[in-house]
Amino acid sequence: MLRHNYARFSGRARRKEYWSFQLVSLIMFAVLSGPIIFLARVFEEGTTLSDISLGIFGTIAGIFFVGGFIPALAASVRRLHDTNKSGWWLLLTAVPVLGLIGAIILLLFFFLDGGPRSNQYGPDPKGRG
Repeated sequence: MLRHNYARFSGRARRKEYWSFQLVSLIMFAVLSGPIIFLARVFEEGTTLSDISLGIFGTIAGIFFVGGFIPALAASVRRLHDTNKSGWWLLLTAVPVLGLIGAIILLLFFFLDGGPRSNQYGPDPKGRG
C-alpha cells in the first residue's frame, strides 16, 4: 500500500501508515549512514580516509533526502487530511519565527486520531462509520 502512495497527495493516511513510513525512513538512513559515520570517527580528523568517509556520508545523505522528500511530503499531507486539516498546514514550519511552534503543532496533528467518518479528503481509512 505504501508503495502505491509514495507520491500521492490526495486521500488520507492512518497514524500507523505515517509513523511506519517515518520509522522505515529513519532505519534506512541509520543503516546507510551508520558505518560511514563510524569510519569518519575512527580515523583521525583531517586525514584522507576521514575526508573520504565524510564525503560518502554527505553523498548518501543528499541522495536519501532528494529521493525521500516527495514521499515524506505526501505522507505528511495525507496524515493531515486524516485529521481533517489541509496540507497547507505544513507551511507553518517555513515561517522563520514560528517554525518551532509550527513543528510542535504539526506533531500534535500527526498524533491525533483521524475522524471516524468520511471527510472532504476521502473515506475513513480504518473503515469506521
